[in-house]
Amino acid sequence: MNLDYLSHIFSTKTGASLSSYIMDERMAAAKRLLATTSFSPQQICDQIGIANVSYFYRQFKKSSGVTPQQYREKHFHG
Repeated sequence: MNLDYLSHIFSTKTGASLSSYIMDERMAAAKRLLATTSFSPQQICDQIGIANVSYFYRQFKKSSGVTPQQYREKHFHG
């Protein structure tokens, strides 16, 4: 099964693109890590499969409306 076909089937069944679903899952994992660990942004990127910290910051702010640091300050339970 090739990636284009998988993406088509996924979006047909869920109404969302595969890439947006994967990014949403990565951002949810980042939120969990920010709230429960003292991992650095680079360590969080390593854990969620994002290679570039700047890209992570942009995607996180786009999805949550706050920076990773602001999110951690409000939600940290570690």
